[in-house]
Amino acid sequence: MGHAVPPSAAVARLLRTRREDLGLSLRDIEARAAALGDPISFTIIAKVERGIVDPGFRRLNALLRIYDIPVEVASELADLEQFAGALPPEPTVGYEEAIEQWKAGDLRKGLAYLLALKTQTTREPAARLSRQKALLAFAIAAGSLGRYRLSRNIVDDLLLEPPEPTLLVPTLTQAAACWHQLGSGEVALALLGRAETLVAPGDHQALAWVCHNRASTLVTLHLFTEAEKELCRALAAYRSAKDTYGEGRALGVLVRLEMERGAFDDALRTAREAQAHAQREGHQRLVVMRRIDEGRLLLELDERAAGITALNDALGRATMAQDDECQFHARYHLWKAYQAVKDVARADFELHAAQFHVRFLDENSPEAVEVRKTTGHTVAGKKGARRPGRRA
Repeated sequence: MGHAVPPSAAVARLLRTRREDLGLSLRDIEARAAALGDPISFTIIAKVERGIVDPGFRRLNALLRIYDIPVEVASELADLEQFAGALPPEPTVGYEEAIEQWKAGDLRKGLAYLLALKTQTTREPAARLSRQKALLAFAIAAGSLGRYRLSRNIVDDLLLEPPEPTLLVPTLTQAAACWHQLGSGEVALALLGRAETLVAPGDHQALAWVCHNRASTLVTLHLFTEAEKELCRALAAYRSAKDTYGEGRALGVLVRLEMERGAFDDALRTAREAQAHAQREGHQRLVVMRRIDEGRLLLELDERAAGITALNDALGRATMAQDDECQFHARYHLWKAYQAVKDVARADFELHAAQFHVRFLDENSPEAVEVRKTTGHTVAGKKGARRPGRRA
């Protein structure tokens, strides 16, 4: 006999804090559920919000409708909670330390603390800035893991509050990143245009975020000259802000720009330099991402054995970190590599693994679209749209 699956603590907290934000009592929810034709007693609702009882699909669907929470938000949150592992009852580290753990490559611990911070600060309406910082950090983390729909839902809600003035630029920038990765570069550029008008003179960090995301979007649209100018601005601003993590991510856009132009030797050199930069600064996830770039570029340059070695090394690191996005991209390029050397069995293995990991991503990169087609799944409404390359 199998063991019962425990209820999602993150979804339970989401329901409780959303009800409190709406100013509703358990009795109010009971009455609204009855009006919808799905009666749920207030005692059951209390147990659901405490994570003691699994409500089942019908009850959860009714509660999400009453609380005005999109179903996909609850689903994505439960998935991320499973990735993060057990949540602490209350955060034991601050926001900054959670972000540092994330940058250092400990995705599970960083996400676990961001989840806890998100729900803890939501219960303190007076701490508006703290709550919004946690929400934005969680949205950025979700996007970093390929969960762009969840990320966009969070930033959409923030924009409707609206965000505190100090958070408006990064919130608009993250919204742009989501629209870019979901397939609309034009919406992304519009949001970034507004964001830049709000950047205060001398705010190098905010300017770097805007220019970085604009450069990435312009590369996707094959506007390479404009992208190069924006990338130069981004790199200079990151260096002025002493943001080595942002600089490393921007170097990833430079790799993609050179790759799209067909300058594979230049792109390989940049990927290796960016990898060394990330290693020096302790940004382990960026090391993995640039190692994947190195592998795929070696394949483009017909150095297949070296390319496969690099990709397998990146895959091993991504697997240890349980990073679905990096595992997907490593698997995708290994699939192509083994196809090229006529190793049918290994190519099939890598394709099946890529099909598994793509289920956890919302991105519309050419790689993700191609793999979804092999399983008969495509993102609704996106046929024929130009896709972004791998996110940097």
